[in-house]
Amino acid sequence: MMKKYQFLLIASCVFISACSGIPYAPKGSTMYDGGYTDVKTGANTYTVTFEGNGYNKQEQVVGFVKQRADELCHPFKAETEVRPFLKEKTNYTALNGQLYITQHKFPSAEASVVCVE
Repeated sequence: MMKKYQFLLIASCVFISACSGIPYAPKGSTMYDGGYTDVKTGANTYTVTFEGNGYNKQEQVVGFVKQRADELCHPFKAETEVRPFLKEKTNYTALNGQLYITQHKFPSAEASVVCVE
């Protein structure tokens, strides 16, 4: 009986985690297709991008970009110009000889970051 409850608990956790937004993490470091990337563009400047999924809110994605900017500039202050956008993604699936095409738009954001004292 106890093993049945343990199985149900584990199955519930797996199901809930599969239906969650992309966490704050570098792109490619989790099982999710998204996350943040950053590119150093100058001595004190960066470009930061975060790609979410259908479970992320636009405000959350913007917050993740600002959080990464703060981490990159620490101990200095990060001045950011955040540009939220929807990233389009097309999936192709073949089932029983039929091709199914789905298009989705996911919340994403990009920021130009300047680190200032």
